[in-house]
Amino acid sequence: MKSILKITVLLLLPFFMVAQSQQQQIDSLKKLIAASREDTVKALLLNKIGNIYSNNSNLDSALLFYEQTLERSQKADFLMGQVKGLFGIGNVFYYTGNYPKALNAYLSALKISEEINYSLATANILMNIGNVYSYEGDYRQSINYTIRAYGVAKTIDNEQVAASALNNLGEYYKNLNMPDSALSCIQKAYTLGNKVNDPGVVAATLINLGADFLKKKQLDTAMRYYRRSIPYTKLAGDDDNECEALLGIAEIFKQLGKPDSSLYYARQCLAVGTIGGFTINELEAAEFLTSYFKEQGKFDSAFHYQEVSIAAKDSLYSQEKTKEFQNLSFAERQRQRDIEEREAAYQASLRFYLLDVAVLFLLVLAFIFWRNNRKNKKAKHLLQLQKEQIQISLTDLKATQSQLIQSEKMASLGELTAGIAHEIQNPLNFVNNFSEVNTDLIDELKTELATGNTQQAIDIADDIKDNEQKINHHGKRADAIVKGMLQHSRSSTGVKEP
Repeated sequence: MKSILKITVLLLLPFFMVAQSQQQQIDSLKKLIAASREDTVKALLLNKIGNIYSNNSNLDSALLFYEQTLERSQKADFLMGQVKGLFGIGNVFYYTGNYPKALNAYLSALKISEEINYSLATANILMNIGNVYSYEGDYRQSINYTIRAYGVAKTIDNEQVAASALNNLGEYYKNLNMPDSALSCIQKAYTLGNKVNDPGVVAATLINLGADFLKKKQLDTAMRYYRRSIPYTKLAGDDDNECEALLGIAEIFKQLGKPDSSLYYARQCLAVGTIGGFTINELEAAEFLTSYFKEQGKFDSAFHYQEVSIAAKDSLYSQEKTKEFQNLSFAERQRQRDIEEREAAYQASLRFYLLDVAVLFLLVLAFIFWRNNRKNKKAKHLLQLQKEQIQISLTDLKATQSQLIQSEKMASLGELTAGIAHEIQNPLNFVNNFSEVNTDLIDELKTELATGNTQQAIDIADDIKDNEQKINHHGKRADAIVKGMLQHSRSSTGVKEP
């Protein structure tokens, strides 16, 4: 299964040359760079050229122009341009499997984007950092960063980034053996991806669903999802996910006992991955072909592809890269801790400041009372009035203290209520999600019945039945939570007493 890597196109300003060919765009952009006197404008134009090369999988040229973007932006102290350049550099290293350098570029971009409140860039960078950690097998860190990305996307109301984050979360939850959470996230991502017309998100969710059914040995359904994903990958120009779909189809044909078709799609996957410079796809395809030829007894071919897989694995997971990745990860965690410590220190200093003010205020009051007492100590009546005023002040302080205690109680009650609402919301979300999926499956069932595909209709009906069982299960969960709340709220044990 594949997660979605947000590419630099999401961080671009619109350009007027969309209708021209890519080479014409590059030539026109170079002329604009030569004519411009502003380093900020040159940086944006250089970044645009880098994006064009990146979208065409010409990663060497893309890296060159992203580095020039960064250099120009640093010269002009153009922070947004620095974020774009670093983000593009990180994407190139990610696609070529150099995860330590990708993480280093992403973290540098993240630091700047957070400083300048560049929220869209921050969301995309956080999501890509989650992807990097997933390839290192640290799925909990992936979830941590991706949830942060989803939160930023919701804050700025960017449904496209939110859909990508949900799809990625679905994959990470599945890798952590949390299938219900995974399916919920992927289905939400699919719905949202269609809503915003994002072919990359739709393709990734279809591939994830195909992989899920392949794991369950439901080969026909898995094949349907994989085939449906390929037009979307081509529409999005997403060679990375196309490789995953091709390899999934190859595995299905292998299990169906069709070795020629399996070999065809596996070689297609390897070709796309090699041309695009996607090292991880090269590794997966080479390992598949090595196993394939071993089973066929063609050991020369198996040895060849084994060498390809070893080279790809060395490129991805060398000891130096692992150590560099660990150092970067440690440095980022330290940076986050420093931020938290500074925030805690600020809050502590604020509390001490407020305490000093309160003490000073009380001292002033005490001085006033003392001075008034000295001035009026010979007048018993006035002294009595002052005592009454002090008593009133103490009463007010006690009343204020009682109000503060009550506020704390209400705050605690609010947290408890929010927690209970969250517990109830989880099963309700599952009920809603599976209900929405059943609606779509019923439409598919009608279509299959209309065309006479009885077997396919039976498979879809089985899916509907499975979803109904999950709806029933999660409905009972919600019922149990409510009953538990009611039992807890009762003041008596329910046992009759004389």
